Order: sequence, then structure tokens, then C-alpha cells
Amino acid sequence: MVVSSGNLFSNSPESPSSDRLETATILSEDIPNEEDFNFMLEAKRLKIPARTVSGLKDIYNGYYLIAGVFGEKGNASRFAARLSNKDLNPKVLYNSKNKLHYVQLAYHRTGRQAIKTCLSKLNGQYKEALWILNVQNSKPIPLSGSKASRTTTNSRLGKEAFMRAAKKYGISTRVLTDLGGFQNGYYLVAGVYGEKSNARKHLLRLKHTTLKPQIIRNPDNGMHYVYLSHQSEWQKAIEQCNSKFEGRYSKKLWILAIIGDEEKPSKLVSKKLPTEKTEK
Repeated sequence: MVVSSGNLFSNSPESPSSDRLETATILSEDIPNEEDFNFMLEAKRLKIPARTVSGLKDIYNGYYLIAGVFGEKGNASRFAARLSNKDLNPKVLYNSKNKLHYVQLAYHRTGRQAIKTCLSKLNGQYKEALWILNVQNSKPIPLSGSKASRTTTNSRLGKEAFMRAAKKYGISTRVLTDLGGFQNGYYLVAGVYGEKSNARKHLLRLKHTTLKPQIIRNPDNGMHYVYLSHQSEWQKAIEQCNSKFEGRYSKKLWILAIIGDEEKPSKLVSKKLPTEKTEK
């Protein structure tokens, strides 16, 4: 059963009309600072469909950009697979309360950043309707200094520990700050290409292995990254890179770390960088 291809509000008396989904280009400076920010009021002002849910023990608090909602997991997975072929990075969330599956394209800790990403249509990568799911009073976001902080990718201490470990094992790295539209974490990269077609050729060659390659595109420089694994914990990324997926991959790997920082633009901050391929 398909519940929605992008709008969860069709049966609601407050359902936004189709023209409300066409948002005007708005400068980020028009969005109030976080201390003066009310997410629902700002979403309404900018005509962005939004819904708030709470009490979901398996989903982190935060703001999710949703492209579709489905009653059947298979339909959600197929929709996500189609979006993956468009160089997007979809994930499927399951709401145990209403038994629905949400296909998300981005996650942010703050509503202000979620609205910016929604207005930009993921930096122009997605042309269809999007809306924002605000999850509250659910799974807490790990705090720096807690036992769970090893999964907090925007922790300064976590980043420093990751860089030290990568240097120790001779692993090349690149660190970007909050690359809009992509999930924070650690990506094991097998190749970087200027042309999308070359990235797809690399991906197709890897499809015949037991690995599960995907492609993400950096909107800042237009490069396409073919990655073999995404990890929320840097320890697991280092382990996979060292073992070359337990011997299943023989070529060079490096790690792209996307570190969350809601206040800074995407920025290269590492010193030791792999050489980028620019095949045509």
C-alpha cells in the first residue's frame, strides 16, 4: 500500500494546496537565528509542509526531509532504490506507532538547517515535493562526553580521535562539515570522478561483487564519490578500511568523514587528501 509519494497531509483539513509546495527562492539570512526560531511557525511562513511526532523510541530526535511515505516496507525500499540511482542517499525510517515507512533524503539536528536544505531542494538534486518530519521526545541525540558520544559524528573530540587513528594506520581522509543532503558519518570511498557516467561505470563493476556500492555527489565541487560502506562510528570505518572488508576488496580505499556542524558551511578541513580522479 502506498500511503503517499511525498505528502502525508492529503487527508487533513489543514492539507497544503499544490501551490504551497512551490516555495520561492529565499535567502538563508531571511531565516531567524536559532535562539529566535520557532520551527513550525517558520515552516508555515515559508509554506513548507511539516509534521511533528513524538514517542518513537527507535528514531533520533531531529528533523527529517521526507520524499515519500508507504504502508508496505517493500514499496518504500523500491522507492529508495530508485532515488539511489539519482545520486541521492535515501534512508527508510519505520514509525512503530502508525506502522508507516518514511523515505528520508536528509537529516538535521536543527529546524533552521532542515528548512534551508528543503528550500534548496538538496542543492538542486531533488525536484519533487519534500516535507519535514520533526521528531520530538524520542531517541535522544547522544551528548558529547557520554558513553554514546562515540556515535556523535559532530563531536570535536570524536573528530580528533578519528584523525589520530587514521594517521596511525596510514589511511587517507577527507573531512567535510555538514554536507547538506547527506547523512553525517564515515564513508569508505573507492573512487572519485568528475563525470557521473564514469562513477556509474565503477559502481556497475562493483555490483558483481558481494559489496554494496553507492554514489554521492558533492554539490560544492561537483565530484561523484563511489563508496562501499557508510558507518556512523569511526571505529567501524577504520576497521573496515584496514581489513579491506575482510579481504573482499583489494584496491585502495580512503575515508570521507561528514561531520555535523549546523553553524558552518561545508568546508574541507583535512590535510592528507587522496588524489581525485577526473576521468571523462
